[in-house]
Amino acid sequence: MNGSRLGSVEESFIGRLKPGDSFVFAGRVWELVRFRDMEAWVRRAKSERAAVSRWAGSRMPLSSELAQSMFEQLERLSGVSAAASSAPRPGPVNSERPLAGRGSPELHAIAPLIELQARRSRLPVRARLLIEQMTSREGHHVFVYPFAGRAAHLGLASLLAFRLARGKPATYSIAVNDYGFELLGAEPFDPAPFTSGELLSPNDLEPDLMAAINAAELIKRRFRETARIAGLLVQGRPGERRSARALQASAGLFHDVFARHDPDNRLLAQARAEVLERELDAPRIRACLEALSGQPVDFVPIERPTPFAFPLMVERLRERLSTEALGERIARMLAQAERGA
Repeated sequence: MNGSRLGSVEESFIGRLKPGDSFVFAGRVWELVRFRDMEAWVRRAKSERAAVSRWAGSRMPLSSELAQSMFEQLERLSGVSAAASSAPRPGPVNSERPLAGRGSPELHAIAPLIELQARRSRLPVRARLLIEQMTSREGHHVFVYPFAGRAAHLGLASLLAFRLARGKPATYSIAVNDYGFELLGAEPFDPAPFTSGELLSPNDLEPDLMAAINAAELIKRRFRETARIAGLLVQGRPGERRSARALQASAGLFHDVFARHDPDNRLLAQARAEVLERELDAPRIRACLEALSGQPVDFVPIERPTPFAFPLMVERLRERLSTEALGERIARMLAQAERGA
């Protein structure tokens, strides 16, 4: 807001945010004031809870086939068959045989982490959803492991945060990876909405997902490409190319006119459909919710981060500005997590 330039950020990321939302960029937490014509105006945020900026192509999404294969390997290590994994499990998964003695050399190498995960919590399996809850000096954490891939987890985390805050206003920080996601809030999480299936229901997915993020801004960004292909926008004469900012300004005018005077316009409908499918990965999120809604939930309180939860905490901290190197911070967190292991 004072006129200085911070840098460039992925358009699909900043388009998800609403004015007043906070995000991490250039090592600091910023609050979005407005977003217009390819420029985001921000100011320093008071809250330390924020989304982490991202760039397209930085990580390949986890495929459904790979996720199922990972579940099979975890079940093989733990000695739990796919049929047995659906049975009630009152306590952590423990095995009479050492896990290090099973499987390939790669599984042998990670066996100590799997044993630690089973000892502190439980191992994720296909027929049951594992959710871990922990309290730290940062606040109250909940870790969810659907194994649906990073893109789907970003949408799932935003959806759950929206549904949690709909009944009681709250602010949540989100961290995601290919295996799960973390929500960090100031108040303890009630297990009931998670275990009852209320939060994980596929009902009203599209309207909730569109309300959870700044969908109107995403549609306007996507409409730029739709209008260009339809011939409403001219890239430029031969040897002359219009800037992305100029194209977005023209597309924004077309979008606003259609939205006001022709809300059923096919180009607008196409832009909405592409946002749901490509930006939000709604089909995969729906498939994930439909699979999770019929599963029992293991809501496990933990005292310190598990091997699956630790990378999510690091993911959230990696963008923070600090005079301490990230490796030193991770080493200190690891030492704290290993106490009493």
